Amino acid sequence: MMLHPINHAPTVIIVGAGSAGLTLAWKLAAREVRVLVVEKSPRETLGRTWVNGVEERLFADVGLPRPAAPLRFAERERFIIQAPGGSRLVVHKPAVAEIDMRHLSTALFAQARLAGAKFRFRTKATRLRVRDGSVTGVVLRAADGTEEELGARCVVHAAGHRPLPGTAALGDAAPGGEVDPSDFCVALQEVYAISDPAAARRHLLAQHLEPGDSLSRIGVRGGYAISNISIDVEKGEVAFLTGAMLKQGPQAARQMLDEARHALDFVGPRLFGGGGLIPVRRPHDKLIAPGYALLGDAACQVYPAHGSGVATGMRAALLLANTLVGALRSSDPLDEEALWPYAALFMRSRGALCAAAEVTRRFAESLSPADSDALIERGLLEPAMSQAVLACLPFRPPLHRLPALLWRVLGSGEFGWRLLRALRRAAAQERHYRRFPATYSPQEFHYWAERARRG
Repeated sequence: MMLHPINHAPTVIIVGAGSAGLTLAWKLAAREVRVLVVEKSPRETLGRTWVNGVEERLFADVGLPRPAAPLRFAERERFIIQAPGGSRLVVHKPAVAEIDMRHLSTALFAQARLAGAKFRFRTKATRLRVRDGSVTGVVLRAADGTEEELGARCVVHAAGHRPLPGTAALGDAAPGGEVDPSDFCVALQEVYAISDPAAARRHLLAQHLEPGDSLSRIGVRGGYAISNISIDVEKGEVAFLTGAMLKQGPQAARQMLDEARHALDFVGPRLFGGGGLIPVRRPHDKLIAPGYALLGDAACQVYPAHGSGVATGMRAALLLANTLVGALRSSDPLDEEALWPYAALFMRSRGALCAAAEVTRRFAESLSPADSDALIERGLLEPAMSQAVLACLPFRPPLHRLPALLWRVLGSGEFGWRLLRALRRAAAQERHYRRFPATYSPQEFHYWAERARRG
């Protein structure tokens, strides 16, 4: 059986039909760029099968309407953070939408296809085609084993954290790289039916929770590990989200979720869910090569403080689309200089926030249960700060609040000094990323990358 034919050769091939890849396909096709999206999974299983917190403001920025059901899984009035000792911090009306990723993928796919993007499902990119130091296309393999070389002026890797086969042929120009196992988080999110609504209401009352609350237990297995529970009696659903660093064991998230589920006597059958490995490190230093760009998890475009990459990847897709539209009109072939604006714009904006958040993540990993309680009990973690983290925004406390915050930090002994050092490193890393070379200069980039690696 032959591969599905296309009516014209693509200008851009996007490998991977996740939220970032689909956003890029939509925005390029809408500006009359010939796009082909290659996805190894079947059309029926497009996208993640779980619920993800996504910053509310993203949808207007991308060009989507404010999310409503079924795209919006739930409305949350309060996000409650609870430390191991029981201390709580309440964030009212978090600026985050709980999104059913199945429906987001469907919506983005519809937009991309309507704009003219072409798709090949059940097709794998087996390796990049590299000539004279530039990516010129990919080798594709269909479900029946048929292979085909397909050329393009640019190939975008948006298919997960692993480098595409053939990247090594780019030599020193190769972007990205393997992610260290210590920088992976294992996340799991599942939704179950409520079998006994009365018991669920009694549990909410006993835990001093209200309908629409999301309870996030931090420090469950180390400082970075979380276990979230959201109970919606009206919908008849209870949602669990757990996450832990891979070094805590590949089954840690599964074990935490099962422990939380078995502790509740009103949880019925599983409805849907999913999970996977998330690279919670700063973005890769190099995002581009001649004729090639990384996007989404392939670029480590994830916000490490909470491990979500949906908004970051989609925002990066907007920057890459704008860069490609301009470069395709003025440059042939697409060398690094032509693609540089994408890297520069991302690193100096969202990339800077992600780099700072990696420092925060590493500090969180070092926290003991007592440290996690101290963050809340001593007022070192405030609702406004938590709101900013959830929405992927920089936290800039008002000047009149700084003396009180500093007094609390310095009054917390050795733990306070550790926190202060982490905050200073995070601020320094953010400043450094905002100084990413604005124009193409291999020498300036080399110096910048060396400094970024030192953190």
